Amino acid sequence: MNFTNNDIHEHGAQYLANSLQENKILTILNFGYNQIGDQGAKYFADVLEYNETLIEIDLSANRIGNSGLRHLANALQKNKTLKTIHLGFNEIGDDGVKHLADALQENKTLITLDLQWNRVNNYGAQYLANALRQNKTLTELNLGYNPIGNDGKESLGKILQNNSETKIIF
Repeated sequence: MNFTNNDIHEHGAQYLANSLQENKILTILNFGYNQIGDQGAKYFADVLEYNETLIEIDLSANRIGNSGLRHLANALQKNKTLKTIHLGFNEIGDDGVKHLADALQENKTLITLDLQWNRVNNYGAQYLANALRQNKTLTELNLGYNPIGNDGKESLGKILQNNSETKIIF
């Protein structure tokens, strides 16, 4: 289902998310380029926590910050079906990525994580590197256009030395 670029805010996200919680058919949800913010991310986190059919969700460019990512990360710890999540072009920084990295240590289904064009720095990269030491299912991590310095890239590079299956985009 494609809701891309419809100027949907948190209240619209709430109504749509409520209708999707019991969904038994939908597998891909594209909600990119709207304005749901952190509160809207919380509503979609509720969907991810209980929905058993979604395999891909795009929440790119939705003004989601660390608080919204914390809710999504908590849901990813419980979700058993999602394979791809797009979170690029948001306002996510190291604090949010810490919660996500914690979730990746529990989640065994996510294959692709898109975090391009956010605010991830060295600390966030190191959190993700630590998570990837345990998580063997995530095979594509897009960190393009984040202000990650040499220390963060080095931490992630060490993971690639021991894991030829994972592709990290800087």
